[in-house]
Amino acid sequence: MAKKKHKKDPGKKQKSSEVVPTTTAGCRGSSILLPGQH
Repeated sequence: MAKKKHKKDPGKKQKSSEVVPTTTAGCRGSSILLPGQH
C-alpha cells in the first residue's frame, strides 16, 4: 500500500498543477482543455 501511495503522491501533485492552469484556460477555450488534459 505504501508503494501505491508513493506513486500517487507525485502523480497527483503534477496533475493538480496542470488542472489549475488548464481549468482557467478551459473557461476561455474549451479546445485547449481537451488536448491539454490528454
